[in-house]
Amino acid sequence: MLEKIFKTRENKMFFDWYTLRHFISGLLAGIVLVALRNKFNALNDFIFFTFVGFILTVLWEVFEISLRTIKYKFKKLYKFLNKFLPEYLFITESKINIISDIIVGVAGFVIIYFIFL
Repeated sequence: MLEKIFKTRENKMFFDWYTLRHFISGLLAGIVLVALRNKFNALNDFIFFTFVGFILTVLWEVFEISLRTIKYKFKKLYKFLNKFLPEYLFITESKINIISDIIVGVAGFVIIYFIFL
C-alpha cells in the first residue's frame, strides 16, 4: 500500500515539471507572508519567515500524500474528489521528489524574503 503512494516509475526524479509549480507557489506564498509582516512582526525575522515557509510547504506535501492515500484506499471518495480536483494532485511521487518539492518551495520563500525584506 505505501509503496503505491510513494513509488512510481514515472516520478523518481529529483526535479520534474511540478517542481516549478512548487517554486512558484513558494514565491507567491512568500509574498503573502511579506504582506502580513506588519501585523506579525515575527515575520521580519529570517529564521521565523523560513520556518513558516517550511511548515506551509510540508503541510502541502501532507495534503498531496493524503490525496494519494485516498486514491488507493477509498475509491469512491477518490472518484468524487476527482470531479473537483485535477488529476495531477493524485499522481504518486517518490520520497526524493517529495523532499525536492519541499526544498524548492522553501527556496521560493527565501528568495522573496531577500527581495522584499
